[in-house]
Amino acid sequence: MRREADTGMLTGKIKVIFLLFVFILLSCEASNKPNEEIANKAWWLSVEFDPSESDIKGIPVSKVNPKWKQALVLNSVYFKHHITETDYAYIQNSNLNFEIKINIDNTPEKEIFFVGIYKTISGEKGRYLAIMRDTKIVKLFIHSGFSGYSSIYANNNVIRWYKCMECSDYDSIEWTGSGYSIK
Repeated sequence: MRREADTGMLTGKIKVIFLLFVFILLSCEASNKPNEEIANKAWWLSVEFDPSESDIKGIPVSKVNPKWKQALVLNSVYFKHHITETDYAYIQNSNLNFEIKINIDNTPEKEIFFVGIYKTISGEKGRYLAIMRDTKIVKLFIHSGFSGYSSIYANNNVIRWYKCMECSDYDSIEWTGSGYSIK
């Protein structure tokens, strides 16, 4: 009789330990999910923008890329009207830019690096980084799948292309001596 009681108590303890384990596991899972406050602070990871222009800096979108239907150059003016004042102030206080004039290819004129978003004729969206000299786009880098935030930062003769404001993940655009490459 005592042995049956011991077995019953042991089974009860195992159930309690199991339930405690499940509770802890669920608590950890819940804490790994972004809460609304974090999601609102990281708008640059979740907010998608709609390209609405038929040209990029005076160049028809179809001449920039024949597959594109619309595009938009991202800049402070655009963000001022499409995000909250707090988020806009955050952008203004960062070291990241939307356009940089710099000479990394050792030509007499500076290149203009700028970022934006696009939409293809078939409806696909994405981000781009363009390099312009005079009135011509000399190089275009594309990141398809999401038409959200991106910005750039000059680090010596390397341009960093960020798709996040607080991430250390970026693409580097460099002059190789014969062309621009992305790493």
